[in-house]
Amino acid sequence: MIPYPDFNIFGIEVSAYSLCSVVGMLICVAVFYYMARRRNMLKGDLVYMSLAAIVGMIIGAHILFGITRLGNMIRQLQALSSNKTSSSFDTITDIIMENWNGMVFYGGLIGAMVAIIVYTRKTKLPVLEHMDLYVPIFPLFHTFGRIGCFLAGCCYGIESDFGYAHTHSNGVVVNRFPVQLLEAGLNFLLFLVIFICFIKGIRKGRLLQIYLLVYPVIRFCDEFLRGDAIRGKFLIFSTSQWISIILFIIAIIWLIRPQWLRPIFYPRRKRPKTDRE
Repeated sequence: MIPYPDFNIFGIEVSAYSLCSVVGMLICVAVFYYMARRRNMLKGDLVYMSLAAIVGMIIGAHILFGITRLGNMIRQLQALSSNKTSSSFDTITDIIMENWNGMVFYGGLIGAMVAIIVYTRKTKLPVLEHMDLYVPIFPLFHTFGRIGCFLAGCCYGIESDFGYAHTHSNGVVVNRFPVQLLEAGLNFLLFLVIFICFIKGIRKGRLLQIYLLVYPVIRFCDEFLRGDAIRGKFLIFSTSQWISIILFIIAIIWLIRPQWLRPIFYPRRKRPKTDRE
């Protein structure tokens, strides 16, 4: 039954999700090193750029999680304010931590991309050439993340005859569709496609475009197979589905009207000043 208990490694209890994240990170670092070496881009800038991407990923993932839980946090704070006897700073802090302590993939993705774009523009490095190094890492790390979700029992699927026995926190066992493994498999296939394009030099400087055209479609569709409500919902779609629509539209615009995104990916270079006679 899912979730699985923690793994015991050398006497240390490690959660399934943490173990998958660490393994995925190590593999991603090895793949990233190979790609950077292949394009002769092993420079000190990559270290600082990667650190900026990690910081952006963490901040973005927490921010988007907090946004999806904003309504719940407001209701909890209102309930707390109406009960004067239990009002304390520690309780308010607990409410904030509960609603901002989680992470959402799309927030991490957007945060990482923004950090890379800002860093490359500030250091006057080619944006898309460096972005090519990171794009294959997005679906690869996501693959391990979704496997971790499956083992941890989060982001579970809808009730289904085909699937696995999921044990909820209240002890109720429900058979659910393994949507985490489906997305993990599709992410890995997407990684292979983008990685092959990278190796063969296909669409050089455009790998992000491929990712933004494909992954939002994957995410939009598999959200219909999700059975958890924590991801947030607005009107008929979930938060991730709305973000998928926006990113896909941006990718289409980039495909047919690349000049519209030129200020982001192709910053204008200042012309050197010349002395006038």
